[in-house]
Amino acid sequence: MLIYDSRVEKKIWKPSKYFHLGAIGLFPFLLFTILSFYSLKDFKRDNSLNSDFPENHKILENIKNQKAHFLNHGDFILLSSPEFNELSVHSLKLMEDLSKSLEKVPTVGSIVSPLNLQDLYDDGYSFSFKPLLDLPVNNQTEVTSLFHTISETKLFRKLFLGKKGTPGLYIFPSEDCDSEEFGKSILEWEEKNAFVVYMTGLPILKFYNSRMTHNDSKVLPLLALILMLMIEYLIYRKVKIAFYLCLGSLIPMIWALSLFPVINLTMTNDNLIAPILVLGLASSYGIHLIRGRSVFPDTDMAGVLDKISGKIIIAGLTTMMGFASLFLSPTISIRQFGFILIMGIIFALIFSLYALPTILMKIPPPTDHGQRMMNHLHRPTGKRKNLIVFSILLLVLGWGVSMVYMDSRIMNLLPNYHPYHQSNSYFNQYFGGVDEIEIFCDSGEEYGIISEEYYKSVSRVLSELESLPTISSAIAYTDFISWMHSRIAVGEDKPFDVSEPDQFFIGESLELLTDSSTQGLQINSLVDPSYRNHRILIRFASRPDHGGWNEYKRMLDDLNLILSKSKIGIYTMGGASIIQYYLIHSHKQTILKGLALFFPILILICLVLTRSIIWTMCIVSSPMLGALVYFGVMGMTGIPLTIPTLLAITCILGVSVDDNIFYTLSMRSKLIEGKPFKGALIESYNETGGAIMDTSVVIIFVMLCLFASGNKAIAQSGFLIITSQSVVTVYTLWFLPMFFPRYLRSKSCIKKEL
Repeated sequence: MLIYDSRVEKKIWKPSKYFHLGAIGLFPFLLFTILSFYSLKDFKRDNSLNSDFPENHKILENIKNQKAHFLNHGDFILLSSPEFNELSVHSLKLMEDLSKSLEKVPTVGSIVSPLNLQDLYDDGYSFSFKPLLDLPVNNQTEVTSLFHTISETKLFRKLFLGKKGTPGLYIFPSEDCDSEEFGKSILEWEEKNAFVVYMTGLPILKFYNSRMTHNDSKVLPLLALILMLMIEYLIYRKVKIAFYLCLGSLIPMIWALSLFPVINLTMTNDNLIAPILVLGLASSYGIHLIRGRSVFPDTDMAGVLDKISGKIIIAGLTTMMGFASLFLSPTISIRQFGFILIMGIIFALIFSLYALPTILMKIPPPTDHGQRMMNHLHRPTGKRKNLIVFSILLLVLGWGVSMVYMDSRIMNLLPNYHPYHQSNSYFNQYFGGVDEIEIFCDSGEEYGIISEEYYKSVSRVLSELESLPTISSAIAYTDFISWMHSRIAVGEDKPFDVSEPDQFFIGESLELLTDSSTQGLQINSLVDPSYRNHRILIRFASRPDHGGWNEYKRMLDDLNLILSKSKIGIYTMGGASIIQYYLIHSHKQTILKGLALFFPILILICLVLTRSIIWTMCIVSSPMLGALVYFGVMGMTGIPLTIPTLLAITCILGVSVDDNIFYTLSMRSKLIEGKPFKGALIESYNETGGAIMDTSVVIIFVMLCLFASGNKAIAQSGFLIITSQSVVTVYTLWFLPMFFPRYLRSKSCIKKEL
């Protein structure tokens, strides 16, 4: 980038004849920035949990194909009130008022509650329906009898009652209604009415996540920018330097944001962290430029670029290598994140090497407050007692913060976007949550025939599933047949054989179950009209907010173990937790493949640069330590593997190499010049230590903004980045020099490299 004249007097920075060409060259970048702002107005936000289907999982493809035959899993809202606990005439009247009011909401398709429970009776083998509550229930005895019937009937108990026998209203959306819009309309209904109710469900969660994303997309980038401006002013004590360095990070972030509508990627609560990462990482290159001005005060900007531009490019390439591991993910959106992050780093490199030097050219070098502090703290050959104490305090502080954070106390101090957690606590206590998954099965039988053996297999699987502590209930068509069988037994004069219904009775019951009249109970879809396909509904005993996705993973592992031993012809499963389960496996494969690709390529690049195994291992040790800290913190705190935490590990790999490579390559170049080891170490530290510390502090402060997110996964990813970055920086500045002397004290080794 020869836009400066290095022939002028060294202490005077004067633009060369190429400066005007460089200024003209800034015009395309400014135009692109304006277009970026214009494209942001078309930003759309989509929180669909179904947008992250891994392509290579056939089971998830089957979920898409079966939506035409079965209800959309999880798209319902469970509503209740503390007054329902009384099981009185008043509570039944409240249910009726709620149902009538909800029926006026356009997005509501149907409401299932004890009010529309229909009692089936037999007339020989001709079945018909008699509404149980056609006559008003006017006294407590009738109400008690009604709820006693529900609690004693296995099918109704599973459908209507929670763990403590508390009834609720299941609200299902209309066919043409979007899940998120459905949740929004029910919440608006709640605000307009005076009912004291609690509600939860996937549509509510989708709507609140959308609102959190909308708020976070406005607050987090602005907060990150304010934190960056504040810390850079505290470091350099000059407003102009802090402003220009923030500008060098802000413009690449805007360019990266402009790619979202270009590649048709919508802003969600998962990929919101991507522009924040670009903002933090882009600050590194400008900091090294301004530190170069301090370290080489007698050199113009062209000389500074000659000395550090190669290292900046190498650091940028290694950062892009970390993000390139996202291309190995089978999930389309994660590969798109990788593309945006890599393009963000490319934009940062272009701006830092071409435009930013033009801006920083006339600014005098900053007074080096930070460098004097670093020289006081660090003596390469002296005692390291203070460092050991500092490291112990860092580990204790990290552990304490993680424990407090995992207890959600930090989040409780932040503004709440919604009362969702209050509803969750109520449903955890009384209903055990409403998260539901569906297991789609193929009986393999002929049309209209289901054998007794297959019926017994399904019943056996239901019993095993309900024995798991994490499952509240498992519902299938066998519950309906069993209930019909028990009703006939009541009307017989002679003792009834209650072993199992015969094949003929199963067929008659299935014909009744698929009748459209059962739609009021939302159980007619338990079996397909062909009788060959059927489904099992599983409702969990706890929400992910309570135990995290790791709890669901353990439950689903047990579930898969039970289903693998069964003989009921399972061909697919559906539900938000199933999707998350496979995404976790996909993320793990992405991380393992990324590490398997990142480290060999990094080792190869370092071998080409240094031509030494020892130097290579010194560089590679930092990202290895960062990865170990990342996995260690996740293991100790129980942070689940999500998309934001997946992006965190790629950030850690890239940043840890950035810090290390400047220090190590500078040290190697000093030794090759023939300087003594101690002098080379101190000189290399003076050249790069301040920039490494400044970069680390800026990144940590920028990532603090993630704790203000309403999305717990984003806050967890910020905690992982801050912890790993702190440990890696301490290692690079204080512990890494301990590995240099063992090989490089010998001058013959240095001559061999030359």
